Amino acid sequence: MKKLIGTAMLAALLATSAFAELNMGAWLRTLVAPVAYNGDEIQAGWENSWGYGIRNARISFNFTSDDEKVGMMYDVFGDGASGFGSGDYRAMWFQPVDWFKAMVGHIDNGYAMRGDLCYGSWAWLRPNNWFERDEGLTFNLGNRDGLQLEFFPVDGLQILAHLSLPWDGGFAKFSDQIKNSLIGVSYTIGDFATIKVAYLGGYSDKDKDSAGTWTPTGKPGWHYKKDGKEASFDNDGKFYEALLNGEIEYWNPGIWAPFGGAQKTFGNAQIGFDLKGVENLWLTVGARVQLVDKYYKGNEMAKVAAGASYQITDSFGLSVSAAALLLKEISPKIQAGVGVNVGLTDVLGLEADVRWLGDLEASEHCISFCVGLNWAMSSNGSLGIGFQGTTNGNGFAAGDTALSAAKSDAFCFAVPVRFGLWF
Repeated sequence: MKKLIGTAMLAALLATSAFAELNMGAWLRTLVAPVAYNGDEIQAGWENSWGYGIRNARISFNFTSDDEKVGMMYDVFGDGASGFGSGDYRAMWFQPVDWFKAMVGHIDNGYAMRGDLCYGSWAWLRPNNWFERDEGLTFNLGNRDGLQLEFFPVDGLQILAHLSLPWDGGFAKFSDQIKNSLIGVSYTIGDFATIKVAYLGGYSDKDKDSAGTWTPTGKPGWHYKKDGKEASFDNDGKFYEALLNGEIEYWNPGIWAPFGGAQKTFGNAQIGFDLKGVENLWLTVGARVQLVDKYYKGNEMAKVAAGASYQITDSFGLSVSAAALLLKEISPKIQAGVGVNVGLTDVLGLEADVRWLGDLEASEHCISFCVGLNWAMSSNGSLGIGFQGTTNGNGFAAGDTALSAAKSDAFCFAVPVRFGLWF
């Protein structure tokens, strides 16, 4: 036993010597809604802000060597449905010189170049009236598996190249991996602004037989899977028969995107601009163009987005955002929102926003609102309570665990209690 203890102590000393800096941290947000209404009945539930269930715990490990030339990042998520699993990062990094860094693993490129503007309900139960997230609103390189190289040849310039590799290991055709890789460049002009451009590979080749699929769009409610037409029934018997036979499915508000024939996709190109040189103002604009050999009715051709946050006083901030999705032969989808953040006292704050999704020809619009009161009860935690509502069959969060509207024209609401913790 003494020999075993001694061996363990020696291993610990060697580990401490090799990895002089070990950091552990976490960020958690759980929304508990003891009262929620789906347009038909009162319910109770809990969710992540982003949906897909509940994350009860998480922890992030970061190792850095004594000479700060190698390290590792690893996230562990404790999700209710799937148990413990890896999160945004499971990667090693190597930086032999100041102007070059290599990373290998699963990498969340949110740290690199992303154009965010998060406010209001994005930190509560997120309503489903958006097509572009607050995170990556104007520019987003996404999450990737593989080898990533970063170069910093001169002050302010960053060049990032990522070779896509099979997420679970193994080998794949080189030309296919290149087609799904990315390259991005950003240049920061002092303290004034940053300009960004990127190409994100996303190759696929749909033939005429496999391309007849639809994605959710248009009016929310029950739709036939075969052609996307709205489903209506005279009695519940026919409804349940169609449901059991897999003929219908429920669609939340979204975008019509039928693919009517053969199509090759090559990914997308992005450009972004972030202004930070004006005191108390953050401004971000960007555009994305889908690269395909042929567009079909309802296909996304391009996206443009912009957002700004302005801290008017020490205790009052204003945020606005808007985006337009340009679609083939269909009126553009548009989302817009405005939010405020008010410091009531040193520990109490008020958050509120109103968001809208629709198009210039739509007779129905999806509107959401949120009012939340937050108490910073600790240097490492906060509690909040809010009231949120959505219109026209628009629910909250995403995935199978979301609060979905019971009817296509339903008004939904929730009274969430927000628990936040970080260390």
